[in-house]
Amino acid sequence: MASVAEALSIALDHHGAGRVVEAETLYRRILAAVPDEANARHLLGVLCGQTGRGGPALRLLREAVALAPAMADHHRNLAALLDATGCGADTLPALRAAHRLIPAHADTADRLARALVAAADRALDGGTPAVAARLYREALALRPESTELRFNLAVADRDSGHTADAAAGFADAARRQPELAAAHLEQGLALNRLGRPAEAARALRRALATVPGHADALYALGTVTTDAAPLRRAIAGTPDHAHAHAALALLHQRAGRTAEAAAGHRRALALAPALPEALVNLGTAFGELARLDASLQLAQRAVALDPANADHHLALGNALQARRLFGAAQAAYRAALARRPAFPEAYGNLGMAQLRAGRPTDALRSLAAAAVLRPDDRTQYANLGLTLKDIGRVSEALTAYRRALAVDPGWTETHSDLIFTMDFDSTATTADLQAERRRFNERHAVPLRAVRRPLRNDPDPERRLRVGHVSADFRVNSAAFAFGPVLRLLDRSRFEVVCYSGVTVEDAMTREFRMMATLWRDTAGLGDEALAERIRADGIDVLVDMSGHSSGNRLAVFARRPAPVQLSGWTHPHGIGLETMDAVFSDTVTIPAAERHLFMEQVWDLPCCIGFEAPSYAPPVVAPPSQASGRITFGCLNRLSKVTPPVIALWARLLRACPGTALLLKDKALGDPAERERLHSAFAAHGVDPERLRLLGGSAHADHLAAYGQVDIALDPFPLGGGITTMESLWMGVPVVTLLDRKPPGRVAGAIEASLGMGDWVATDEDAYIAIATAKAADPAALAPLRAGLRRHFAASPVGDFAQYTRAVEDAYRNLWRRWCRASTKL
Repeated sequence: MASVAEALSIALDHHGAGRVVEAETLYRRILAAVPDEANARHLLGVLCGQTGRGGPALRLLREAVALAPAMADHHRNLAALLDATGCGADTLPALRAAHRLIPAHADTADRLARALVAAADRALDGGTPAVAARLYREALALRPESTELRFNLAVADRDSGHTADAAAGFADAARRQPELAAAHLEQGLALNRLGRPAEAARALRRALATVPGHADALYALGTVTTDAAPLRRAIAGTPDHAHAHAALALLHQRAGRTAEAAAGHRRALALAPALPEALVNLGTAFGELARLDASLQLAQRAVALDPANADHHLALGNALQARRLFGAAQAAYRAALARRPAFPEAYGNLGMAQLRAGRPTDALRSLAAAAVLRPDDRTQYANLGLTLKDIGRVSEALTAYRRALAVDPGWTETHSDLIFTMDFDSTATTADLQAERRRFNERHAVPLRAVRRPLRNDPDPERRLRVGHVSADFRVNSAAFAFGPVLRLLDRSRFEVVCYSGVTVEDAMTREFRMMATLWRDTAGLGDEALAERIRADGIDVLVDMSGHSSGNRLAVFARRPAPVQLSGWTHPHGIGLETMDAVFSDTVTIPAAERHLFMEQVWDLPCCIGFEAPSYAPPVVAPPSQASGRITFGCLNRLSKVTPPVIALWARLLRACPGTALLLKDKALGDPAERERLHSAFAAHGVDPERLRLLGGSAHADHLAAYGQVDIALDPFPLGGGITTMESLWMGVPVVTLLDRKPPGRVAGAIEASLGMGDWVATDEDAYIAIATAKAADPAALAPLRAGLRRHFAASPVGDFAQYTRAVEDAYRNLWRRWCRASTKL
């Protein structure tokens, strides 16, 4: 009887000669006799596979592998059968096992490499790039000479977030195959994501050296270098390249050419209606152009198209915040943070929405989180400065602004914020304030001397003048109550009234201003250079800044000198500090003669630095509340940002000196429980029972004015006192105790009361402040007649008689114009 080996040899001869029936019969006899004979089981499995019986074949080959795992052929043939029967996912383990057993076998290595690449391709296409990268690396170890594998591995590294590995991989592929433009392109993109733009640009230029018109490389080079030329070349060669249109539009947007940007984003969306960056950036552009409804609709569309995208929720929050929908904006920012927890922009913008909603404590937490995530971002420090200023932490606010300017010294808006906040600083002098304004001029105006051009206005001293008024406050706003009556009453036979409005959310008062204007220009979204050119083209003779260093100012326009006469009035009546400003409207109390040498511009005296016309909805004056309650209530309805620690200390001293009195404070921020607790604690630290404080939150303006009915004597804060707030208090019959500070921002209330002949309410130091308030509180009988007659007296005064006040403004315009005409004629 033949041995197993002899029988197996005979069966193998039959098998090799194609006598499959005889071969199978022998294989089965052998297995019947020796069930664990691995070779017979393996060869029978091969035969079954060759004769179309895949199921039995796979079973037999797996059994053979289990019986003899050290036999490489068993693994190789199992892999081949798995691949042939569509079970490719199981092929890799078999090929890996075969390769381990015979690593030098070229065919096995090649088959394993091909299987690894196929599996890697499937993983990459299936959205698991990390798995693909592992498989490509394994294949590359078998085919180290393959540039294609190195490129694909870099793609997988890129898609799995391993950008540094991707950049190195693309560089390796590009070195091995310099003509492979895609490798240079992808290397450039990866380097840019790593924050290495100069290296990225070099890689992209190598891609273009290989394929000069490569649209994607041109697009990428334009985005990396912020150079419009490559983007235009990309569009010229590939007009339907939506990303290039969007990138070029974004460059326009960053340069302040918002209208061009919007048109470019529209072109991109016409080519790719769901292009995320075009949707979001067009929405931003519409916001800058004050097309707030369209901006909101685009942001909502972006969120609907891709609700998982944190950037889209950020854009939605920004659009909502622009429309002053602060609650909804906060929800959108939180949705962005839910999708990207480490998102500094979302934290920063959430903080600003919280601040504007009257939640400064929450705002500080959000802004602090933003600063931790991005410590070198100027915006986070600027926003932090604004928030700290608004809750009276002035020195910290100034530190935050200075840190923002250290990051970007040329940031005009934040330098203005710093100057504005210095008005709150009790340690600053007039010389300090003017020195910072001179630095502002050196940094932001002197570099613009080269763009100023000769003016062609007709130097006729008596002709009708075109007066341009520049403001972002042509709306219900305290500043508008000061300059609004002037614009309404200017003699139209002598002056044309042109308004350059930066208002983004218009209201009923905006519509009234439109009706007053000879010519109305919406300027939101218009860059500084474009606005300056618009003013030149409009032939403006006298250009009036009505924002000063407050939010929304266009001082960079005034620095370009687009009009012959330029001056500042009403909003910031103590100097701008631009060499191109001819005058600032003020008065002899706000800026006394002894300090005028410190100012860059001429101080032009009006009856008072500001006037006031009460809104028609102002409620009538009511009797002093002490008549009913039997106790005096002091009050301050100024912004809480002015109620600084020194102010709290002095008011606490007053309350201790006047037992039985109360103090009412009202501000939007006092709707925040944390702010109320902060004030209670601050006064308690000075020995004042919190029960003596009445803290009211924000309200509609009519209700705000009505709150004066709960106040007997108003207290002016310092060093920055009230302007329009003082006017409102007096109009409502409530006299104001004020401290004449050592610098102009703290003298406005004193100037107002001096113009009313109420100098006995003006103190020159803190002791006098306490003495005046104490004496007035001790004589409640005198308050009733004063209160009853104050509105009438106010209306007849230089600050309340706007016909008289406007004549003084007209004389200023005319005299400043005549001076320019004389100088122009001499030239």
